[in-house]
Amino acid sequence: MELIVGGVLVGAGVTTFLGWVFQGVGPSPEASAVMEQARPVDVSKLNGLLFGGLSPKVVIYCGAKVRRESYAPLAQAVLKELDVADAGVLVVQSPFNVWAFKPATVAEVLEAYPSIT
Repeated sequence: MELIVGGVLVGAGVTTFLGWVFQGVGPSPEASAVMEQARPVDVSKLNGLLFGGLSPKVVIYCGAKVRRESYAPLAQAVLKELDVADAGVLVVQSPFNVWAFKPATVAEVLEAYPSIT
């Protein structure tokens, strides 16, 4: 009986841990507001969002567990700094919000968008 209870507790602990690991963080209310205003293009091939113009000049790789939408304020700030009419900012997310699952490689991003410098 003790072995069964121990197994159940371990299983519950592992399930809770995995739920925490794969749950993304964000977006904040500020980021959600920017998302509503900016309406980025979903780039599903790269698991990314494209803010601004269709010629991205900068790519931002999301940190572990941080959802790509959370980077909306940063993407908008970068666009303002670039101050180029057709410039875009690409925000790329790792699968399952975990870096270990490898986001789109730099080569894939540059192949899809050679305008990134």
